[in-house]
Amino acid sequence: MQGSIFEIRRKVATEALKVEELLRKLRRGYSLDHKEIEEELESLRERLFWISEDAERTSRLTGWQIGFRRFVPLFLTALIELGVAGILSFYDKVIAAYSALYVFSPMVSAVAGNYGLQVGAQVIRAMATNTWKGLWHELKREWVAVLLCGFGVGVTMGLIAFLLTGKFLIFPVLVCSFLAGMVTSATMATVMPFLFEKMGLDPAFLLGPFETTIQDLISYTTFVTCLLIFSKLFQV
Repeated sequence: MQGSIFEIRRKVATEALKVEELLRKLRRGYSLDHKEIEEELESLRERLFWISEDAERTSRLTGWQIGFRRFVPLFLTALIELGVAGILSFYDKVIAAYSALYVFSPMVSAVAGNYGLQVGAQVIRAMATNTWKGLWHELKREWVAVLLCGFGVGVTMGLIAFLLTGKFLIFPVLVCSFLAGMVTSATMATVMPFLFEKMGLDPAFLLGPFETTIQDLISYTTFVTCLLIFSKLFQV
């Protein structure tokens, strides 16, 4: 999106790297005449001028304009969340039978959503400062991290929930739900900024609503599905 903070930061970082490269050449004794240096600096000044123009246009956005930009993805998020409600309605008997255990499901959604926002902030910062190493590289790194975090949080919270309720059923349900929700949020938070940038959209406005909605869908669906499966498996 023209004038977005994301694009401005990336442009500034790009030009700063060019200045650093020029300074490195000078320190290493490269034979650059004064005319060549002046031309390069003039080019940098012109590009930075247009970047500052972008920043000024962004700062002029009114509250109404910012609100409209945020409303559209939030409205789409609410529509998707209706799908979550529809899916949960198919499990109404399971939820009613295990209501004492279902109260732990919001915790799964909250933790997974928070994890996704952390990943998204890191990804957007990397893309904005030109330290992004490619989609596949970032995905592999995030998957390793999220499996460690998801399993650790799932086992810890599963044990606590088991001690609180006295029902072992909640342990495997929470482990599977945390893993599913957090892997989903980490994957979406890594892939979606990349896709939004390719589409010319601002990840800062769109990532949060869409990432949290998709992981909500996966987290709640996994939770109630695991309740159904493990209750039959353990015959409880």
